[in-house]
Amino acid sequence: MDLVYLYCHGERYNPPGASVSDPLLVLGSGESFTPQDVSGWSQLYDWPDPHWRDRPPLVVLNACHSGASLATTLADFVGVFTQTAGAAGVIATEVALEQKVAGLAMETFLTELVIPRISVGEAMRRMRWTLLKRGNLMGLAYSPYCAADLLLWPATTLQHRADEALSLDPWSYARP
Repeated sequence: MDLVYLYCHGERYNPPGASVSDPLLVLGSGESFTPQDVSGWSQLYDWPDPHWRDRPPLVVLNACHSGASLATTLADFVGVFTQTAGAAGVIATEVALEQKVAGLAMETFLTELVIPRISVGEAMRRMRWTLLKRGNLMGLAYSPYCAADLLLWPATTLQHRADEALSLDPWSYARP
């Protein structure tokens, strides 16, 4: 499996004229996206055929409330990434996190995940125990919405995929 990692801020916003709020991931000043945006990307743009269909990635949303699904929510990130965009799974939280804890949690998780034959479930367990040994329960805030036995692709394959991705023009996939 490949990996998509987003370290950002999770918020809620009310679309104009809507009586419900939607989740929002903020990447930077003026840069954000909603679950509806992800749905649009996967449906409206001509992504290359092998994009996510041949190698569905694990999407890590290291952001507050990124996995929250409320009765008043029109869409959520977990569902749109897995059901609409075709990701293999999502790692997300349903609560607010302190930034240092969020960084440590996912640094630990990813460090474990790159070890050959360590699955998402085992890497998650190890991350949680690492934080618990430090007296911090917030490792339990991360939920894996995927099969526990997912494995990362070998490092040589990942390097090849990274080189390939860097050579692509992201704007070449947009429809005129």
